[in-house]
Amino acid sequence: MPYNIVFSTAEDIVGVVDAILAKPKNCSKDYICEFADISMMQAENALLMAKELNLISLNSNGTYESDSFLARLIVSSRNDVHKAAIMRLVLEQYEPYTMFKKRHGFTGSMAVSYTHLRAHETEADL
Repeated sequence: MPYNIVFSTAEDIVGVVDAILAKPKNCSKDYICEFADISMMQAENALLMAKELNLISLNSNGTYESDSFLARLIVSSRNDVHKAAIMRLVLEQYEPYTMFKKRHGFTGSMAVSYTHLRAHETEADL
């Protein structure tokens, strides 16, 4: 499955999710930008990542919605430590993150060649 990973801060992702939950009907990109006080580019990137993380979805009419329990927990938490813990739960369910974490555990490095990774994966399978 191809993944669409773009650069976005956790704050922007939480901001767009908060906007979507604040306006559950007809939530447009313009509303999200205004609500979260971010640029259109930041909003688009945050929306892509929030969708990738299954925090939001795009309706057939081109507006956004969320029925994610974790999305509601993130925006309702007033404590940044709690928000970070909830975001960690979200990431732990995201396959590219879990694959990165697994591979990092094998190698201890974030910059690894494909050949090196395959060798470690083959050793682990034995």
